[in-house]
Amino acid sequence: MSRSFFFLPETQHSKTVNARDGLEVGQGAAVLITIGALCCLWLALVTFGWARWGSVTVDCGRELYVAAALAEGKMLYRDVWYLYGPGAPYLNSLLFRTFGIHLSVAYFAGSLAGLATMLTLFRCALYFAPLSVAFAIGYIVLIQSFGGGIFNYPLPYAYASVYGSVAACLFLLYAIRGALNPTKINLLLAGLWSAVALLMKLEFGFACFGSLAVLHVGLILRQRSWYAAFRNLLSVTPALLICAVVIGWMVSIGGVAFITQENFMSWPTSYFMQKYGQYWLRTHGYDWSLSQLLKVVVLTVGFVAFWVGFRFWLLSAFRKLWLRAVCIGTVLGAGTVAFWMETPERLNADIAMLVFPRPMVFIVALAIPLAGFLFWRSRLCARTLAILVVMIFGPLLAFRILFGMISQDYAIYYNGPVLLPFFLLLLAIAIPGGHFQNGVGARRARLFVCAAVCEWVTLLAIPRYFDMRTERVAFESERGTIYVRATTLPAWADAVNFMREAKQSGQAVMSIPEDTALYFFAGVLSPTRVFAFTPGTLSPGPMTAKTIAEMELVPVRYVIWSNRQFPEYGVPEFGVDFDVPFAEYIRRNYRPVREFSSINRPDVWQATLWERKPGE
Repeated sequence: MSRSFFFLPETQHSKTVNARDGLEVGQGAAVLITIGALCCLWLALVTFGWARWGSVTVDCGRELYVAAALAEGKMLYRDVWYLYGPGAPYLNSLLFRTFGIHLSVAYFAGSLAGLATMLTLFRCALYFAPLSVAFAIGYIVLIQSFGGGIFNYPLPYAYASVYGSVAACLFLLYAIRGALNPTKINLLLAGLWSAVALLMKLEFGFACFGSLAVLHVGLILRQRSWYAAFRNLLSVTPALLICAVVIGWMVSIGGVAFITQENFMSWPTSYFMQKYGQYWLRTHGYDWSLSQLLKVVVLTVGFVAFWVGFRFWLLSAFRKLWLRAVCIGTVLGAGTVAFWMETPERLNADIAMLVFPRPMVFIVALAIPLAGFLFWRSRLCARTLAILVVMIFGPLLAFRILFGMISQDYAIYYNGPVLLPFFLLLLAIAIPGGHFQNGVGARRARLFVCAAVCEWVTLLAIPRYFDMRTERVAFESERGTIYVRATTLPAWADAVNFMREAKQSGQAVMSIPEDTALYFFAGVLSPTRVFAFTPGTLSPGPMTAKTIAEMELVPVRYVIWSNRQFPEYGVPEFGVDFDVPFAEYIRRNYRPVREFSSINRPDVWQATLWERKPGE
């Protein structure tokens, strides 16, 4: 097995092996032109989608409301419930305090985060791969990150995922630099970005610190010096101190149980994870059932077999073994024809299996032992240590989509660091080594593979971009403009206006189960600490009792109860399939008095206004 198994040589890239930390990489004219092209693409996507991201009826409203509440002086967790780390909401609240509570501030922050993620991964790729691969990774990151819906960077379901992904990519960059040149500043920054990632979202931080531990073990093996090991480990101390101080502050608010059981929904012992965690993880690609494992094995074998066949075809054509090349080409062509004879749904799945396989994270994870073996065989080479860190970090970060890698939904915040090892692995399988790898044929083959992956991601993204410009109407307010579906806007805007009027008359209004954006656009604070009632947010017992007590104390005069459904958790209806005691309290003490509705369809947003009964 060649030591250069994962290395894709290019003339512009050849100086890096012996450089101190690879600073020579990425300074040529071609690289700068490519960066300029990607930045132009970013600007085009931002311009095309401006104010058309997100949703006013689900998670995006929570992100806006929490940051606005903190900007107005509330304390996270104590006054405002939040399910992730404190980093993202306090960063957004700082931006709101500085530039004003306005949607444009959030749009700019998220858009710049997407640009930073792309540029960082582009830079990481240049350490190991040709410019074509770096461009493909940057292109995919951009094209998947600015589509419509709630899974994007400018107005996402969670800014914790957006900023966490930026921190994770910056960690990866400095971890690579630390492996190639373990200076104090590289290791210090790798540790600091790990701390930032942890304070944004737990899984990002755990992946960073886990990979950082692998890096330090690798450095200990390479340097064989206890003094160097102590110096390297000392560089992590500031990061650990930052985490310790912030965690201490969080615990001081109400204790460990208050943070982990009444705020962090993804904590292993939380009510949400105990009740709905397995279903939620399975639906997003973390399914260890026997049938799923067998399916993944078949997909993995098919993926490897196809690209090994492609490799032999290239080798046969390069050596002018035309008969063999024709035979292999015929087999690959027959397989392609068979794909096209399938139904459209099956065809999509088959193509995705070859260029963007759903078990991508699993496939990369399978290569970790190989990367470790190459690190040992190379006599603990710095380059192979960097490759090992890259290979480990991707699966650690994206474990929740282990068998569910796609270029949309939750995966866009996790798949960036997986794309780099995936491309290295894919091209190592598909492109023959030796003299062929330095020739024109290899460059063309790499361009073909990169173009195929990019084209597939683009085809999947196009419908999301079309949807952003279809049947949308602008909702304008003092806090900014957002385009809402034409069927949703009349009823939803009516609910916002009602909240504003109630605020002026001194009446408290509460929104259930999840329309938190109503609070943000009406400029109203939720009367209770918990402001969204998705499955698992409100645990039965003391937490429910405290929420009801807060409603009594205010007191809450009106409740806006929308028809939001939750099929993604397997319990669609609030008050029927979950949170029944809380809903029963509302039914007993409030009465329906008005409808917010423009179209009476279950798939269109509508809500009922409940007023507190006299004497209750």
